[in-house]
Amino acid sequence: MTQVLVVDDEKQIRTLIGQILEMNGHNCTLAANAAEARGSLAEQSYDLILCDIDMPGESGLDFIRYAVS
Repeated sequence: MTQVLVVDDEKQIRTLIGQILEMNGHNCTLAANAAEARGSLAEQSYDLILCDIDMPGESGLDFIRYAVS
């Protein structure tokens, strides 16, 4: 099963994406910001990361740079 990390500061969007992915057989972890996402990434690996770019604090681009390094 595909492990997906969804990172978005907007709860409704994050939840909707997670629900759609789970209905299609994927395991999803939801994170409200880059700090939460870093914690999730430290606990397990993911096949796919879907990340909002414009978030308060650390941007999605900065997080993705961290995730792929």
